[in-house]
Amino acid sequence: MAMAQSSTTTNAPVIQPVRVILGGRAVVMVADVVFAFPAARGSVVSVAGTDQGLGSFLEVVDTGFLDKPALDKSAGAEAYAALRPDLVIVKSSMKASLG
Repeated sequence: MAMAQSSTTTNAPVIQPVRVILGGRAVVMVADVVFAFPAARGSVVSVAGTDQGLGSFLEVVDTGFLDKPALDKSAGAEAYAALRPDLVIVKSSMKASLG
């Protein structure tokens, strides 16, 4: 996936998020994409409910997955903020409920 760059060049450092939260409804699709990149897995500190009744596939790709705090799929902004994330990734449909 390519990222768009502005027409002006800046010397600002690129800051990589250290604490990432994946949240909201249907987060499994979002989490699968993030966990497809091994370098990103270590940054994920919490994922909202990913068990679809048969367990979570993410346990296979991230051995520490079960040790991470799990947020409720309908958690509010306060629950996300309590984990002090650098980046929160949710589907656009969650925008209205999170403010």
